[in-house]
Amino acid sequence: MAEFFANYVPQWLAYLLAALVHCALLINVVAVGALGFIWLERKVAGRIQDRLGPTRVGGKFGWLQTLADGLKLITKEDLMPEGADALLFRLAPYVSFCASFCAYFALPFSDGWVAVELNTGVFFILAVMGLEVFGVILAGYASASKWSLFGGMREAAQVVSYEVPMGMCVVVPVLIAGTMDLVEIGRMQEGWFTNWLIFHDPFTFITFWVYFTCAMASVNRAP
Repeated sequence: MAEFFANYVPQWLAYLLAALVHCALLINVVAVGALGFIWLERKVAGRIQDRLGPTRVGGKFGWLQTLADGLKLITKEDLMPEGADALLFRLAPYVSFCASFCAYFALPFSDGWVAVELNTGVFFILAVMGLEVFGVILAGYASASKWSLFGGMREAAQVVSYEVPMGMCVVVPVLIAGTMDLVEIGRMQEGWFTNWLIFHDPFTFITFWVYFTCAMASVNRAP
């Protein structure tokens, strides 16, 4: 994409425009995907729990309820505790968001569909996702409340405890593939699902579920 813009604008501006286009596309894909998965989760949970809300309310298939929740989050009032550090308190959510969002830059959605192809893609994703905890600690510190700071430190300790087994599990496919390039790891799993690394041997099957459990715990979701 940068090569396309380079035909019309200076090279530095071409790379900047390409980065902005990738960011806009990723934000929209992530936002729409989040709405879709939340709607699907509510539908399944509603059927299991025999709840009428997710299955009957909000138009056909209950999709308007998810849309209403999205509008509610956008229009929520931004409150700040008395005595809090205004700059740091408002900066903390952006630190966590940017750290999580940057991981999508090196994550291939398909062959050729990746914002930045890195030969250290696995390491990059683990590194930037680990930066998310700084936003949590920063929010607790800037709130001028010792209890919020204790809560931020507790969350940081939990995140670190999840990342240790997650990192160990990620090493397994890296050793099998012999590379940290996520595009190459994806290509070696082309074809039938039997080519997936999860079915490589019993150890990788167990490793996947350990990683899945840790990933669900890190985002505070029940498996």
